[in-house]
Amino acid sequence: MSRKDVSAALPGVAIAAALAPPLGVVGLGFANGNMQAAGGALLLFTTNLVTISLGGVIIFTLLGIHPLNLEPETKKRVQRGVTGILFLVFLITIPLAFIMNGIIKQNREQQTIERVLLESPLTEEMSIINIERVQSQDKLLISATVRSTEPLNQETVNDLAAALENELDRPLDLDIIFLPTMRSE
Repeated sequence: MSRKDVSAALPGVAIAAALAPPLGVVGLGFANGNMQAAGGALLLFTTNLVTISLGGVIIFTLLGIHPLNLEPETKKRVQRGVTGILFLVFLITIPLAFIMNGIIKQNREQQTIERVLLESPLTEEMSIINIERVQSQDKLLISATVRSTEPLNQETVNDLAAALENELDRPLDLDIIFLPTMRSE
């Protein structure tokens, strides 16, 4: 709004695009009883709201609109608001750090699974189509859909499971869904 060459509607559209969809998912999550989706969307909504507010404070400060030019009472309110926003940023950072740590751990685990399955001498003729992981209370279940010209036997699957357990350092069950492939001669 500080620039005349940019439409005044642009900030409203940008804010609506950042806030309305997560809030809609919160409502749908609650309505469907999916608290994980509702909680994640609520965190995203809160993150967007707080960072939009912080971004506004930064832009106003860069434009020269800051508490030094305001009346003492207004200056105190602005400082309390900025302190509150910074506290909320700190507060939001905690769950976001835990979520990011979980995502990084899952990606590393996925890469390890793919590496073990692809680099094993037992699976030279095999190509991976899909890998799904499901964590139960005591074990990780890995279901790998593979394509190969040579069928896998039970001993090979057991050896792959043992290699994965060793690399991941946790108990697991491995299901291999085998799709036979024929090559022309």
